[in-house]
Amino acid sequence: LAAVNVPFGVGLPHIWLPAGEAKIVVRAAGSSAESEPALTAETTLPSGIAATVVISGALNGLTATVYPDNISALAADQARVRLINALNSEIAFISLDNGTVIQSSQASGIELRKGAFSAEIGIFGAELGLGTTLALSGGVLHNFILAGTSSAPELIYVAASLSEQLGSAVAVDAAAPPAAATALPPDLVMAPTATPIVGAIPTVASVLIPTVPVGIPTVAPPVAQQPTPTPFGATGITGIVDTDPGVNLKIREYPRTDAKTLALAPSRTLLRIEGVRGPARLPNEPVPAATATLDPQGARLEDIWVFVAWELPDGGKITGWTKAEFLIVTDARGRRVLSPAEMLAFPQVPENEFGEISSSLATPVPPDTKLIIATVNVDPGVNLQMRRTPDIAAESLALLPLGTQLVVLEKTEVESRGGLVGEPSSLTWLYVRFTSDSGTLTGWVNSQFVVLTRDGRPFSLDDVPTATEIRVGGLQGSPSVAPPPPATQTITATIDKVDPGANLHLRRNPDASSESLALIPSGTQLPVLGRNGPGTWLQVEYNGVRGWINASFVSVTRGGKAFKIAEIANVTDEPDAAEATATPAF
Repeated sequence: LAAVNVPFGVGLPHIWLPAGEAKIVVRAAGSSAESEPALTAETTLPSGIAATVVISGALNGLTATVYPDNISALAADQARVRLINALNSEIAFISLDNGTVIQSSQASGIELRKGAFSAEIGIFGAELGLGTTLALSGGVLHNFILAGTSSAPELIYVAASLSEQLGSAVAVDAAAPPAAATALPPDLVMAPTATPIVGAIPTVASVLIPTVPVGIPTVAPPVAQQPTPTPFGATGITGIVDTDPGVNLKIREYPRTDAKTLALAPSRTLLRIEGVRGPARLPNEPVPAATATLDPQGARLEDIWVFVAWELPDGGKITGWTKAEFLIVTDARGRRVLSPAEMLAFPQVPENEFGEISSSLATPVPPDTKLIIATVNVDPGVNLQMRRTPDIAAESLALLPLGTQLVVLEKTEVESRGGLVGEPSSLTWLYVRFTSDSGTLTGWVNSQFVVLTRDGRPFSLDDVPTATEIRVGGLQGSPSVAPPPPATQTITATIDKVDPGANLHLRRNPDASSESLALIPSGTQLPVLGRNGPGTWLQVEYNGVRGWINASFVSVTRGGKAFKIAEIANVTDEPDAAEATATPAF
């Protein structure tokens, strides 16, 4: 007998067994040797290895699974941690407070410096809350087995001493107080209702895991027999949404903060990272055999966009772009990736690769059609001042060129300065927000120099909410406003004649049956490069890609005023037959 009267939840130390064919027989405690076994399984025990055998399930449906243990050389100050999920077939994780994430798909385990850690244990895509404190001594293989049921999970622990020495043990420090809450960046959003958070740590007493030296074979197994990590996806790079409970991360169609939000990923969602934002590439352009690594000089984590895939239970997925700063990123070996230089060495995904939803479980995020948009309407080469308070003498926070779009939050009326030089004719100021990839800027602009719209339609200044108090503008992050346009006026096409939330095809040729290069969201403004002969199609540039859009769905302007399509250059071989009429503008 190898083990007698073993209760559920108990892990036994390694024992010596002869190599070769073996039969595992399990009977209920107290049963005779002639009684019917609850489990009979056959396996092969290779020579020179160690393994953990997990017997799980109800007595009338037990299963036995053999997990090879990584007993290769280990430094005395390094701990090796391996997680086995005996609860179900999903990927489980242990998330330590130093940022290390151990996944059950990593068969060789993860090595880290010894220490005491607060840990949360969970399963990706399922509701499971289990928290504890782990004291991980050096020179030890720490095997954790997640068992029990989803409503009553248990963590079973078995240690195996590999190279433990004096000084390898650790002590547990008092828990640090929680950090204070901060304002949400634009790519995070509070969940509208209480959202079950995968792996949330309940308030429970800490469980200290003692280190029990266990004798095991000291012969290192052959390299070929050692288990290797199993990548989660094509790259093996994963990201766990690292937000506060109840705060969701936006997954966007394109790598811009004003791009359409495709989905909201709750805290602790597991995402597969396909790569970082790279240069745009045409659909039929061949993929280069080797891509130069992006320059990390001056790169900041908050500036890095990654293309991710969110696998869903129905076999579908959501792909899209999100900010790396809100993810716990690990490579295929389970090593935490922290520096921008390491992330920029990831595979590159063209920035014009758009995200999409291919799952029946996904509920698309509706576009926010309630936003009031102010479009700067000044002469070319002239900038509009955004000020800290609604006063022409207040500090200037930014210079906004023609065409800049702002979100209007509220308005206020000020007293006239009696015709002071430079005073606008309008006494109404608007408190607005400007968001770029690197931050958010709030401040005041005078209503005289903007055009108001909502959902692509003109909006009355009278309907803007009135401020109950004067808020002071300021900066969050380092927002950058686009430079002023050149002295020559740019012809602009605004997609404003499609249904809310709909997209317009960017096609390779001026033909409705031509290949679609991208989907352009409603409200997007595009530089016009030319037209076809009849003026029914416009050549534009979107995310670095040139193509054609149907002129029926846009308004064409220059300098904020309606512009005649017939006056745009015909860049095709088609006969010039455009009518000399201007398209309606705001």
